[in-house]
Amino acid sequence: MSGFRSLPGGDIFYIARPLAVTEESCLVCHSTVNAAPSSMIQRYGTAHGFGWKLNEIIGAQIISVPADRVIQKAHKSSVVIIGIVSIVFVAVIVLVNIFLNRQIVRPLKRITRMAEEVSTGHMEVDFDQVSNDEIGNLARAFKRMKLSLEMAMKRLKNYSSTNRNTAE
Repeated sequence: MSGFRSLPGGDIFYIARPLAVTEESCLVCHSTVNAAPSSMIQRYGTAHGFGWKLNEIIGAQIISVPADRVIQKAHKSSVVIIGIVSIVFVAVIVLVNIFLNRQIVRPLKRITRMAEEVSTGHMEVDFDQVSNDEIGNLARAFKRMKLSLEMAMKRLKNYSSTNRNTAE
């Protein structure tokens, strides 16, 4: 058992555990007064410490400390744990942000800039596929779209030049 107790001198935290007779060798001295060594009877008397049985609980070991020490230690430990968790959380957020910026945001910004240039008629830009993921697939799709647009523009020029030649 463990817990807190209020005493006149202040609150204490205690831990108590039972003391049991777990070994038969204890019963050599503690079973009956007649079986006990005479030196033990001279030192402790015949009133207590006899009649024990195997696996019987014969007492309790209790350790107690002032509660304010326990509370201070728990508070210090919780501050340390919260600090460690906060540092790990911030580190994870920073690492995820760096990863997203390098793997997604920068490539998308580059593809967006190139698509804007192609949309304004600058067909010399090239969509480079830098990876084999979805961003790379998007770059490949934009490259195919640019080629299709170039082919459509050439057909349109050829069509308009043939129509001009036939109209003349």
